[in-house]
Amino acid sequence: MLVRGRPLPYRDGGVALPVYHSLARKWSAIVRLDHEGAVIDEARIEDRRPLIQPWIVPVSPDRAVAFLRWSSRMPGSVTMANATDGGMRWGPVFGTSLVHRDAAVAAERLSDGSFIVIYNNTAWDRRDLSIARSANGGRSWSKPRPIERDTTPDWNVRREYSYPFLYRSRDGRIHLLYTWQRTKIRHRVFNDAWVVAEVR
Repeated sequence: MLVRGRPLPYRDGGVALPVYHSLARKWSAIVRLDHEGAVIDEARIEDRRPLIQPWIVPVSPDRAVAFLRWSSRMPGSVTMANATDGGMRWGPVFGTSLVHRDAAVAAERLSDGSFIVIYNNTAWDRRDLSIARSANGGRSWSKPRPIERDTTPDWNVRREYSYPFLYRSRDGRIHLLYTWQRTKIRHRVFNDAWVVAEVR
């Protein structure tokens, strides 16, 4: 079992830990830990497609949304699933219009209830890291806005912007961290107003 997404607290002091398996068969799940770190149970996000590295966004104390990485050599899309009962029951996984291939995603919920997702907006590589926004729960998405885009035709150099990680600090700002050409970690900071103005 592997972990990439952020853990989230339960009201009872426990933790929801997103996990995934990527050996013979790829699948994702949410493991519930008690306040001492012992595993209580596991809820799988059931799907036959190769979906890993779930990123969980809470919507209410009982509801959450998972964004999943399409892990295949062929192009796919960012996928989503909705949960009830504190993440212990997951509904069907559905695809979005956000095309990508075998790259991690991260997401956040804005104060107006809309979702943003950071992902590699390309079907073949990781040279474009973009942000998109949905105001209707993921049914439709804005035009992606590039955060990093490298179109240099030098394919012998690894130009990659990947593995985004999002968190909201106590002052309400959203922090984005990601790998920059596999040599550095880049840190960008923005707020909800910037997203609403720039990602439409």
